[in-house]
Amino acid sequence: MALTDVAIRNAKPGAKASKLADGNGLFLLVTPAGGKLYRLKFRIDGREKVRARLPYFNRHSFRDTLVQLGEQTCQTVEQFKAWSQNLGHDRVMTTLTSYGNVAPHRQAELIRGMGAAKGAVGQLARSVDPALVVQVLAALQNMPR
Repeated sequence: MALTDVAIRNAKPGAKASKLADGNGLFLLVTPAGGKLYRLKFRIDGREKVRARLPYFNRHSFRDTLVQLGEQTCQTVEQFKAWSQNLGHDRVMTTLTSYGNVAPHRQAELIRGMGAAKGAVGQLARSVDPALVVQVLAALQNMPR
């Protein structure tokens, strides 16, 4: 089961180092001095190894980075769905709504790309100024909820 931010914040140092499993070999090591380090346990040729002495990081920031990588890597909806499920999400919409915000410059590129489309949609896309779209989206993101 994946660690929660609350569990990580509540992890207290003891007399010995303790491990909190995060899944798939990833665990948080809590040192007696109170340090929190992520480590990864894996096997090569049947021999167990432990690497990645990473400082604590917010797992949602890490997942956001993984979602961005998935957006660049996956070429079909089915591939992205598999990517999303690999992140532990039951539905792709969880991934799309919780992580992976499209950067304004990328939104403009996508809309420009729609300009190459044929038909009424293509005509509409060609008439939209990408810079204006970026400004509108930025303003919407800054609105109070």
